[in-house]
Amino acid sequence: MLVALLAPLFLILALLVKFTSPGPIFYVQERIGFRGTTFKLLKFRSMRLDADADLRALLMAQGSADTPLFKIENDPRITRVGHILRRYSLDELPQLLNVIGGSMSLVGLGRSVKAKSLFTMRQPIEDYM
Repeated sequence: MLVALLAPLFLILALLVKFTSPGPIFYVQERIGFRGTTFKLLKFRSMRLDADADLRALLMAQGSADTPLFKIENDPRITRVGHILRRYSLDELPQLLNVIGGSMSLVGLGRSVKAKSLFTMRQPIEDYM
């Protein structure tokens, strides 16, 4: 029912992402969830293609390359549509598909850990897994 109600919004957002920048509609990232299981997190793509490749250089330029949690100020990788998607958290709507599929829940500990980040954390999160 919820998916049917949101289908027109999903379609409009997907078309906006597709026709305003080259590349896929969704950004897919491997995350670690409950009891250490991995799953593919879905988001509407809000950055240009290969944005992950530029991350380290941007973090170094802003002086935060060593911090595990980061946010790049005035990130040049974000597309025009991506700014709107992020402002209203519309880029996160596809995560409802993760919830429906059972790999995520609407309530819990908060953001799931990126699979790559788990190996760089200095202290494991004992209660999480």
